Amino acid sequence: MEKLSFIDSIEKMLEQEDLISLGRDAQDLRGKFYDYILEQERVEQVKQLEAKEKGTEYTPVSFENEKDAFKISFQNFQEKRKKQLEIVKILEEENLKQKRSLIQRLKEVIENEEKIGAAFSIQKEIHETWKKTGEIPRVKRDEIQKEYSRLMELFFYNIKIYRELKEHDYHRNAQLKKEKIKEIQSLLNLKSIKEVEDLLRKHQDEWEEIGPVPNEEWEKIKESYWGAVKSIYDKINKFYSERRSAMMENIERKKGLIEQIKIILSSIEEVDHLKTWNSETNKIKDLQQKWKQIGFGPRKENDAVWKEFRGHCDEFFAQKKAFNNKLEKHYSEFIEKKKNLIEKAVTLCESKEWEEATNEFIQLQRQWKKIGNAGPRHENKLWKAFRKPCDQFFNTKEAFEKSLEKEKQENVVHYEKLIKDINEFSPSGETKEDLENLKNFSMEYKQLGGLPNAARKEIYNSFKKSLDQQYNKLKISPEKKEIILYKSKIDAIPSGKNRTTILSKEKTQLKKNIERLTNEMLQIERNLSFFSQSKGSQKFIEQTQEKVNLIKNKIELQKKLMRAIPNE
Repeated sequence: MEKLSFIDSIEKMLEQEDLISLGRDAQDLRGKFYDYILEQERVEQVKQLEAKEKGTEYTPVSFENEKDAFKISFQNFQEKRKKQLEIVKILEEENLKQKRSLIQRLKEVIENEEKIGAAFSIQKEIHETWKKTGEIPRVKRDEIQKEYSRLMELFFYNIKIYRELKEHDYHRNAQLKKEKIKEIQSLLNLKSIKEVEDLLRKHQDEWEEIGPVPNEEWEKIKESYWGAVKSIYDKINKFYSERRSAMMENIERKKGLIEQIKIILSSIEEVDHLKTWNSETNKIKDLQQKWKQIGFGPRKENDAVWKEFRGHCDEFFAQKKAFNNKLEKHYSEFIEKKKNLIEKAVTLCESKEWEEATNEFIQLQRQWKKIGNAGPRHENKLWKAFRKPCDQFFNTKEAFEKSLEKEKQENVVHYEKLIKDINEFSPSGETKEDLENLKNFSMEYKQLGGLPNAARKEIYNSFKKSLDQQYNKLKISPEKKEIILYKSKIDAIPSGKNRTTILSKEKTQLKKNIERLTNEMLQIERNLSFFSQSKGSQKFIEQTQEKVNLIKNKIELQKKLMRAIPNE
């Protein structure tokens, strides 16, 4: 598989709606990708050595871009999958709370409700809600289901409703329950545990929907039912137990490989022949191949042994690289690269484009570090030559910024006068004219120039407060007022590169607001779908719909605010 295929594969996984079930596939793909890259890097090293032996030069192909691309995609996959897991966990906990609440309500009906019709109506409502309630944590399913079943039994046997049921309904229910028991027993023949768990829950829900049976048959039917359910749970538990045992065996096998690689590392420092290094490298690769053939272990233990194994492999190849570096005369290449950086720094140090030049100097410094040491004979000399134009530029920049700071201090007086003019402004009553005057205040604020960092926030807050107070005096709708205030805030942002960044952040925040409000509205509408249309729930449904309409209005306002941001 080519390196791009790995990246395409992880990207295709990201496109799937359900990432939870793809966790192991992604981890396996990640392992295969890095194994592939490791092998390709080894091939490049061999090519370089062969070229050296032939007296030619060969520059190894770098795989850093592929590594970065795969790493970003894999991290996106992990983050998205983590969010899905968190959502599932939250939903299951909420569903657990709801089912416990339904159980408590059912207890109250059994103990306190004396009217048969009312009790039956409430029981039906509880059961319908129970069926609509989603999954709960797996460790609680058996406990919750048994308690619910027990209460359902009490309900059908203790409430006087049995008097109104016909005898043939009892026998029909008994037959249906016996058929359901057979269906549950048939799950023993299925191989997919996930399918077994899903069908068991489905059969248990359908079992609860079947009405009461004759008293003389109930104990036997109930015993058969729970016996069948227990046999399925035993099958499920056995599966997970056996799988963990097999996975722990894989962990022990991997630990054995780690011990073998430790033996190799213990004597590797004494190796001083390329042939021996190649022989030891083949041993390491053989261990890596064996590692890939061993299956997964439990996630926590698997991550720990993989980290240790990979660390030892990295240590081996790091020592091999150090050995190879001693065989190569690479300092001349480093010296040439650093001389090029010195020339760029000398040319750049006279620049008065402070922000742009600063970023370029930072990039030059990063490139300098990335190149590596140029050797004890040249490194210090080169560093001094590089440091000189860097210091010259930043000293000149510092002097310039000090002169600007004095100018900013003088600007404070102009800003304070503008704020005073705003406070003394009296609206004429002509809304259009007053809005234009207030807008002019914003434009004047934008043109006044820079401020000291210590005073910037306080002056801006005073300006915004004064302007907001004047806007509040105008006779305009709250929504229009909020849009105008927001436009005023945007207009007050000073020009420059920072303005583009601030506007971008404003757009991003509004998009997040729209997304959050949309998700909130959709969640309310989903919750609303769980409530059946009845006399008792109609008022709640109307209130909820009003809440949805209010959120829609908020979303529309956020969109209007976004349109107020200019494209710069």
